[in-house]
Amino acid sequence: MKNAMPRNPKAFKLISVLLGIGLALGLLLFVEFISSYILKSKGLNPYPFFINATAKQNPDMPIFARRAYTFYDPLLGYAHNPAMIRDEWFAPGFVLHGKKEVEQGKTVRIVALGGSTTDGNNAFNLSWSKVLLRLMEERGIEAQILNGGVAGYTSSQELLKLIRDVLPLEPDIIVSLDGVNDLGYVHAIPEHPMVHEYQQYVMEYLANGPEPYFLPNTIHLLNLSFKRVKLFDDNRRGINYGTTVNITSAKEWERNVRMMHAVSEEYGIPFLVFLQPTLGVGKYNISKEEEEKMLTNDEGKKISGYLKLVRDFYQEARESCKGMPYCIDLVDVFHTQQNLYYDKRHPTIKGYEILSSAIYAELAKRYKGILAK
Repeated sequence: MKNAMPRNPKAFKLISVLLGIGLALGLLLFVEFISSYILKSKGLNPYPFFINATAKQNPDMPIFARRAYTFYDPLLGYAHNPAMIRDEWFAPGFVLHGKKEVEQGKTVRIVALGGSTTDGNNAFNLSWSKVLLRLMEERGIEAQILNGGVAGYTSSQELLKLIRDVLPLEPDIIVSLDGVNDLGYVHAIPEHPMVHEYQQYVMEYLANGPEPYFLPNTIHLLNLSFKRVKLFDDNRRGINYGTTVNITSAKEWERNVRMMHAVSEEYGIPFLVFLQPTLGVGKYNISKEEEEKMLTNDEGKKISGYLKLVRDFYQEARESCKGMPYCIDLVDVFHTQQNLYYDKRHPTIKGYEILSSAIYAELAKRYKGILAK
């Protein structure tokens, strides 16, 4: 009797190879899962399976979107790349508008803080601080405005920057325009809101080392073994993000604003914060085009949940603003206008004009003596 042979030896061989590959991949996945479990059980941060963490970087984060934000900052996460700034650089983190030299008793020095609406690195190369300078010069006020706004910064980064960088500049007035970057903790760790999301990425990279492209947990575990690093060793690397915070993002914004005011007042520097307008809240005659922008991302895809985040944050923040004499609510500043946003958050050139006029009017009302140097 002849031996039983497969009718199609090539097909049998192919199936055998595929089964072998499947078993090997299954074994590798099992090993990766076990490695991840071991790392996690020892208090270390495991990597996502088969994914290089670098590929997970959020494309909406300004540090990755443009080359203008490629400088690391140990306190704030990231900062401007001076070589990519189109305006004149004054000092690390500040763009100069107006006079280079301050004449004592004559030149008013104002520091502007905020996120991308303050940062002039946009399609128009425009910021409210630039327009504010022009309004002041038209009225014969000699001014130097140092724009410290950085796209993606929240009020937490503003507070830290004020303490570290603004106080040494000894400005006459500090002005912040913020709010929208704080809503929903979209740029921070919710339990540790002082930590920016990019700062978290950098810290985890430093703690874990470079991310392997394949089987990251297994390779990381092997690296630790070959380096004779004991997983129970007290010298193992970890990350301390500080005390856990359990408050709404609007409360965190209020907390930061109050601290910015307290620090400024302690050093005798007037401080004002303006709660910025954005699509989705307040009195505004929104157009169909703007409504479409509000409900989609940059790729034109529908997004869900954003509008609720905006309204929840602003409802609470606007109420908090009423209790702070140094807070000015500008949410309704565009209420008689239309088509003043080029995306869901940022104003057009005309929008910047209106915004800056409102900020100047408040400064002129409150600080007439300082502006009349």
